[in-house]
Amino acid sequence: MSAMPSMETLCLKKIMAKKKKMEEHGEPVQRLVSFCPNLVDLALEECPTVRGELVVGSKRLERFAIICCHNVARVVLHTDRLRTLRIQLHHVVFGFSASIGNTYRL
Repeated sequence: MSAMPSMETLCLKKIMAKKKKMEEHGEPVQRLVSFCPNLVDLALEECPTVRGELVVGSKRLERFAIICCHNVARVVLHTDRLRTLRIQLHHVVFGFSASIGNTYRL
């Protein structure tokens, strides 16, 4: 997969990956996000195969949402432009609007 520098908005919903493919090639959502260095808006919803740590390296990221991705243990956002953060696990919603520092660890 090659880089997609012009992609600014990415919304992924119900992404599923086969275990064997993940073992061979790594976690597909993490790979896709890492190939989009200029994301401004990223939303992940009901992606059960997103597991462990998710790292978003886009310095331009302003909006991030992660909704019902229950297997994510940790999210690292490398940005100093974050304005909106939304986290929803089951029926609990967390969120804030701010821009503090340049690295967010959730």
